Amino acid sequence: YFENFLFKARYEYLDRDGSFRGTDGYYYDDAAVSYVATSTADDGTRRYDVADQVRNKLALEAEYSFTEQIYGAVELGWWDRDYEDTVFGLTGTEHHEAYLSAGIGGSAPFSATVYFGFEFDENKMTTDQNWGQTEEFDTMAYGINLEYPAMEDRLRLILSWDHSVVDGKTDFSPSSEGYTNLTDVDDCTVQRLEAKGIYTLNRMWDLKLGYVFEKFDLDDGQYDGYTYLPPGATLTGAYAEQDYDAHIIYIGAVHRF
Repeated sequence: YFENFLFKARYEYLDRDGSFRGTDGYYYDDAAVSYVATSTADDGTRRYDVADQVRNKLALEAEYSFTEQIYGAVELGWWDRDYEDTVFGLTGTEHHEAYLSAGIGGSAPFSATVYFGFEFDENKMTTDQNWGQTEEFDTMAYGINLEYPAMEDRLRLILSWDHSVVDGKTDFSPSSEGYTNLTDVDDCTVQRLEAKGIYTLNRMWDLKLGYVFEKFDLDDGQYDGYTYLPPGATLTGAYAEQDYDAHIIYIGAVHRF
């Protein structure tokens, strides 16, 4: 920490052991040159939620104050998960992100912050059918937050707007097998507008009243002229992620002990 400059760094490491026992395990039989079902899944498939996992996570943040009221910041993040000994299924994920922000605050009569960010995600999967799959997602996000003290030490009015766009795709390998890569995978746009007021009743209580509008638009190839409804299937959750507009009004209270 310096007079006008603040730097933060954080690193996390996780080494997890896990096991899964079931009747649908698989292992690779060298003699048969294929995957063979086994009743002991410890010898075969590893479900990612209970599989052995090694994770590294790194976050960096730097903030610089140009004046007492104007500041700028940059945030960088990366993490990697490796699901070890996974025969097929999700074998690893990797995430990168970078955000830039600038704001007015301090002794200013109001505070305002704007930000712009980019994220990249990659998921790797393998199967027992001699082909693999890699999902990639690019996310662009930006927004603004405004805060105004309508009544000094009593009432704060906050208005925020956030917008994010996700572009996903899937590549299959080996491509020589004739698999068709997909370019519209979980593509979506999310817009969120929130207005709220926070009233300080006394030093022990804060009261909140707010309104949220959220608009979600989805463009996914699996929903393009395709209907999946097996005979007799009910409450499957299929097609739950459709376009929607949401209006939310909420109230809340904070008590300090």
